[in-house]
Amino acid sequence: MIDIGASFDIRSSFQLVPEGRYNVPTTLIDSIRKRPCEVNVHDLDHSGNLFGNRDRFLKKSKRFNKSLAAYGADGFRAGCMYRNIDWCDQLRISYDMSVPNVAHLEPQRGGSCTVFPYFIGNVLELPLTTIQDYSLLNILGSYSIDLWKAQIELILKRNGLLSFIVSRVYNGGARAQCIQKLAQPSYAPPPGEPNLVCPPWRGQSVVARTECYGASGLSQLDRYYGCGG
Repeated sequence: MIDIGASFDIRSSFQLVPEGRYNVPTTLIDSIRKRPCEVNVHDLDHSGNLFGNRDRFLKKSKRFNKSLAAYGADGFRAGCMYRNIDWCDQLRISYDMSVPNVAHLEPQRGGSCTVFPYFIGNVLELPLTTIQDYSLLNILGSYSIDLWKAQIELILKRNGLLSFIVSRVYNGGARAQCIQKLAQPSYAPPPGEPNLVCPPWRGQSVVARTECYGASGLSQLDRYYGCGG
């Protein structure tokens, strides 16, 4: 996936699972950063149960925060997008990427109903604004990027945030071709990682952002998109 992104000058955010059946050696983290891409933490063990019980969550959050520190990560995405945003203040994160703008095909319904970043307490939320690759390829059974293109066009009209999840490695075939087509720069503005979005939004007040960008959108520098595992 890094190779596909690099061929189109895309630097992405990779969400790594620190526990369970996954092995995350420091060499992997170092290799991702050297490409250079961003590393964040994805759930704790990818069970989707991180937010299932408050008491268990508080215990798990201590292990989660240790993984954040070990990875040098600032961001988080919940496994399967199962989330409880009211508990995110227990996670030592700068930004979260667990809330879709709409959730028609997501396991947990509900969404932010916006294509712009916003704050949940002190945590900056970067909503998922496009359909996931799994939903497109497996639920809808489509290998066309027409839906992605339509979403990109609608979001750019509002100068909104473009964010994508590509969660699989596709070795050849129609699925790989679909992802490669999406990565072509003709379909979206130049990409960047989420950590490029966070500082401008933290460093400016809402009033300043409105005066700079207008009430309806973001500057070019505030947009990002990428392929993440």
